[in-house]
Amino acid sequence: MKPSFILDFGRARAYRGPMKKAIFLSLLLVLVSTASAEIWFKGTLDQAVAKAKTERKLVLVDFYSYT
Repeated sequence: MKPSFILDFGRARAYRGPMKKAIFLSLLLVLVSTASAEIWFKGTLDQAVAKAKTERKLVLVDFYSYT
């Protein structure tokens, strides 16, 4: 019986291809999700609402407060 801390590298090579593919796809997903960040609107709320009406989009108002 082999000790549990010794790795069997013969079997590990069989899984190297799918693991590389999974790592590549997960990194690609992270890069794509960060590439489509929101564009911040600089102006007043009334201007943002008017622009959203012309583009038929919603307005997200994000704010916070110190407690």
